[in-house]
Formats: sequence, C-alpha cells, structure tokens
Amino acid sequence: MKEALGVSSGVVVSWCDQLRVLCHGAVGGFWTHCGVLLDVGRDIFWSAMMTFSLFWDQLLNDKMIIEEWRVGMRVKSKKKTELVRREEIKELVKRFMDGESEEEKEMRRRVCDLSRGSVAKTGSSDVNIDSFLRDITKIV
Repeated sequence: MKEALGVSSGVVVSWCDQLRVLCHGAVGGFWTHCGVLLDVGRDIFWSAMMTFSLFWDQLLNDKMIIEEWRVGMRVKSKKKTELVRREEIKELVKRFMDGESEEEKEMRRRVCDLSRGSVAKTGSSDVNIDSFLRDITKIV
C-alpha cells in the first residue's frame, strides 16, 4: 500500500485499538470523521489529522481542526457534486505524509504547540482532570 501511495513510511491496517495507537509517539497523523469521540481524546493525544466529516458535530469539529487549530487537511472532492475519488485521496495522503514540505512542517509545529498547551499546569488536560475529580468527590 505504501508503495502505491509513493510514501516510504506508514501502516494501513483493518482494525486496531484506536486510542492505544493514537497515543503512541510514532503516530504522525490520522484520518478522522471528526465525531464526538475526537473531542474526548484531544487531551490525551495530539496529532495531525486528515478530516472527512459528513454531518452534525463532525462538521463543527472539522472546522475547528482545519480553520482554528490549523492542524489538519480536509478530505473532499474537487467537485462538490461527486464523491472523493481515489486519485484525490492519494494526492492528499502524499501531501499529508510529506515531511519535507513547509505546509507539513508548519502543521506539525502547531500540533506540538497545542499539545504542550493542553498538558501545561493550566492547560485543558490539567483543568479537566481537576474538574472531574471535584465532581466525583462531591458529597451527596
């Protein structure tokens, strides 16, 4: 598969323990539908994303990833009335995996910046864990 895409690194599998894989330091990016679980996992791992949203919350998460955080690339057809063609996916994956391009380097830098911010003392991970602990230790 890697040879067909013209890339020298990466693995394509049919099934895996997603959270375990995404938390691994060797993962440089992943393809996501941008569903609700993405938001739950964002404080556990940070990685560049290829987004493929279809409806509801996926569209909002996609917009945040691409336009606000700027840590992803959107999978979409060049023609709005057509499905995404394999050639378009192939070109996007090649761009996404190109560690030498300035676009890719800048996206990875932003991923690192966001990751450091979420685990800082006042970052979202720390704040969310404190909030969770306060909630479960309340006396009823």
